[in-house]
Amino acid sequence: MVTNPGSSPEWATARQHGHTRVLWLSRHEITEKERTALTDALGPCVIQRHDAPIHHPEELHTLMAVYDPDRVVSVLPMVLQESLVNIAFMRQMEPVIRPRWHHRQDGDIGQVTALTFNGFDEILELVFKKRRLIPTWLPNALHIEQMEEVNNGDIFEFDSTNQENEDN
Repeated sequence: MVTNPGSSPEWATARQHGHTRVLWLSRHEITEKERTALTDALGPCVIQRHDAPIHHPEELHTLMAVYDPDRVVSVLPMVLQESLVNIAFMRQMEPVIRPRWHHRQDGDIGQVTALTFNGFDEILELVFKKRRLIPTWLPNALHIEQMEEVNNGDIFEFDSTNQENEDN
């Protein structure tokens, strides 16, 4: 559920004061370093964080309509990120922004490495194509049947020559 961001006087009056309204889509709080970098890049801005999980692209349309941001900073899975980039384009917005982090190599192997903020990127275009990975050891008939069942119209290619060569 999306709460009404208009209840925040700062968000509601941001444009009147010449500030950019930035929607921060992340479960992580914005750090002071990130806030400073955004202000350096965008000028004065009001940042509203939405940290609830987003599961479907349709939810992004709702978020954009409810918040009506000028810019969006997003840390989302690739499929959702692609949808958000397209929504921003359709709304004639500036490109979606994504934070860049660098994994430090300190600590023991097996431990989670610390991240350091390393600026922002604007996502100018994002195209994500995928297909299901099906084991090649399945017999041809079963392989084709399983491909049709799991793909439901997704892009896929099937090369029967691999199976024929393995049988020889």
